[in-house]
Amino acid sequence: MSLAQISADTDRKCTHLAKRLARLGEIVANIYGNVDERNLVATLALLGGPDVLQILGEWRDRRFGRLDIQCQSIVEKGQCFCLRIVLRSSFFLLLFFASH
Repeated sequence: MSLAQISADTDRKCTHLAKRLARLGEIVANIYGNVDERNLVATLALLGGPDVLQILGEWRDRRFGRLDIQCQSIVEKGQCFCLRIVLRSSFFLLLFFASH
């Protein structure tokens, strides 16, 4: 988690690292049957920023984890992050509907 905080503080997106960590989390869960999903998602959010939603979407496709725990983790441990997602999503929705 501290590596994620350092990279978040430097305003660098580490999406590639977040995707690798997500895959590692899946492998650990498959081998040991359990992974700390709350902290994993919070760390992914710090590393990947809004791109964590893409990772969570891929997990949904592969039926990995529980969506309620994942979303709750983002809300509890990254309220600032959630606000950025909402603002960014709203902006893209406005652009989409303005062009149609």
